[in-house]
Amino acid sequence: MSLLQKSVGSPFICKIYLDFTGNLLPILNNGSLGFGDSTASNNTWNKIQFTKSRVSFNETSKTTDAGTEYSQSLSIRFKNNFELKSAEIALIEKTRFIQLEMSDGKKLVLGRNDFFQNRLPEKNISSDTESTTITFKTKSIFSFGYAEVNEFSDFLEFLLPNIVPINLQPL
Repeated sequence: MSLLQKSVGSPFICKIYLDFTGNLLPILNNGSLGFGDSTASNNTWNKIQFTKSRVSFNETSKTTDAGTEYSQSLSIRFKNNFELKSAEIALIEKTRFIQLEMSDGKKLVLGRNDFFQNRLPEKNISSDTESTTITFKTKSIFSFGYAEVNEFSDFLEFLLPNIVPINLQPL
């Protein structure tokens, strides 16, 4: 799509997945505009349960002496489940990569900040008596990229919809 074409609509975040052990590798020569697009390698994407009104994503850029630096921020607010809260937070602290599935079917990935990841996403967690807000922040030498679509993983999600723990669902 050209920047001069009329926008059809704004996609929104439908699903959020976290990965704790895998890796993202750059897709080279795939016809994309940059090398920010990724393919998953040994990832186990865990689905987070959330409501659309409790999630926000933004990206900013700034020019530095070394070039352009992109900063991404994803905030998710959950109702507290005090029985599992500390276990969920301990698991979320291990997050390596984040995948956002958009309403238009595209999958955005966060966490691969260079050709290979050399720094984990920063996690900020704040809670009160009603909710917990988790904010993931990443910095990168390129804008957010897209994940290579894996139709088989979508099929597995349909067949195996387990929930472990209350807010995470393995893919």
